[in-house]
Amino acid sequence: MLNRSANKPPGSIIQAMLGTAIILLTLYMVVVQNLGNIKTPPVIKGLSQLRFSPIGERLLVIAPHPDDETLATGGLIQQALSEHRKVKVVIMTCGDGNAGIVRAYTKKNNVTPVDFRLVGKVRIRESKNALARLGLTEGDLTLLAYPDGGLNSLWDYNWDYDNLHRGLNGHDHAPYSFAYQKNAPYCGENVVKNLTSIINDYKPTGIVFPDTQDNHHDHWAANAFMQYVLTKTGYRANKYIYLVHKRDFPFPAGDEPSYPLDPPTAFARQMSDWESLRLSSDNERVKGEALAVYKIPALVKQRFIESFVRTNELVGKTVVRHVRRVNTPPKFDAPVMPYKTCIDPPSDRVRSSPGNSGDLDRVSFCISKNTAYAGVETAGNISDKIKYSFRMRIFGVSRVDQVDMEFTRGTVRCLRDTHNSLACGAGMRAHVLEKRIWIEFPSSIFNGKKALMYCVDSSMNRKLLDRVAWHTCQL
Repeated sequence: MLNRSANKPPGSIIQAMLGTAIILLTLYMVVVQNLGNIKTPPVIKGLSQLRFSPIGERLLVIAPHPDDETLATGGLIQQALSEHRKVKVVIMTCGDGNAGIVRAYTKKNNVTPVDFRLVGKVRIRESKNALARLGLTEGDLTLLAYPDGGLNSLWDYNWDYDNLHRGLNGHDHAPYSFAYQKNAPYCGENVVKNLTSIINDYKPTGIVFPDTQDNHHDHWAANAFMQYVLTKTGYRANKYIYLVHKRDFPFPAGDEPSYPLDPPTAFARQMSDWESLRLSSDNERVKGEALAVYKIPALVKQRFIESFVRTNELVGKTVVRHVRRVNTPPKFDAPVMPYKTCIDPPSDRVRSSPGNSGDLDRVSFCISKNTAYAGVETAGNISDKIKYSFRMRIFGVSRVDQVDMEFTRGTVRCLRDTHNSLACGAGMRAHVLEKRIWIEFPSSIFNGKKALMYCVDSSMNRKLLDRVAWHTCQL
């Protein structure tokens, strides 16, 4: 092979080397400058300040895991107590289902259900100590002891008492003596029973619970349970949501106590729904001290925990939606999909899919005299390889019905998975466009009903691709 550089004069080689060095130095300066910009959080204007008057005298905080209550509402709890308001915290699981945490704590590669239960007990002890630092007593804490990592299973699959979920703690009933209901069965119906009882007894004037669009399956499931209970019972309180798990949130990550906590950019279309609670330096310090109590989760996510010690906290206002009543069928090929009930934040999918066929953009719903129409729009063309599931909970005066429809390979079918599942009956059919599916089915199942919980998800090979969050619409 010819070595061309050997024929160049020494001066030319030196000049080439200097030129390359200058280019590399320039690139380095650009990267450093951009990294500095990345560290600066985006300035998001227009957030209103949270006022305590709507929250009222009794605040209820719902947390999926030990530490969520302090991460999201440690400052809110302090300020509520300083104004002599009552606060109750409900932790739904014991944090006994994270294998990485259990391995790190026990220093064992092969962990057993005994190890998971050990970690669950220690994490609850950490929660009691953290809440004491915030100013609460053990009497202000209620522990439901449902399986960590399994709340979505209780919501989606293990709803009935004859179809219990077995957690990584080795049990299908709560194995802890401190559980709110001793030996509580691991099923969705019992979660509803417990939450309903707590709300009826405590009578909160303000309730704070996870955001339905939180990426963690225990968090969005906790939100779904709360939507279900509040809709079923008709209980009236001021409702707020908080976010813990979302891409690029908190931003910047890490120990940055002088920075504000802003909603993720994916929620830019929903800025009017978020409020900011400004924290004093004492609030921020005490919150940091309370979070420092959580030694076990810090084994694997210390930097993430530190990211929530900021100059403020965020809560979102829940949105009231309504299902449109129509006289004619929706125009399936309209330029903009009509009668939308929810938009999925951009770049919010769980997994990528071929041609973005499983990336859901928005869902729609409307009802005519005889027919109901459920629709979904995707980023890519509808694919035969993907299953699109339309899930509904329909609330009547005395009961809640469940409707689950699946569309795949041009066919739509109705599932009967729980004791309260309804068949959609004759007349169910699908209309498929390039990026849309509309399913029509008899509207008689909505006669005499007051509200609808609605969600659409996509999956392939039994793995979830994307999900448009559960949301409640008045009928």
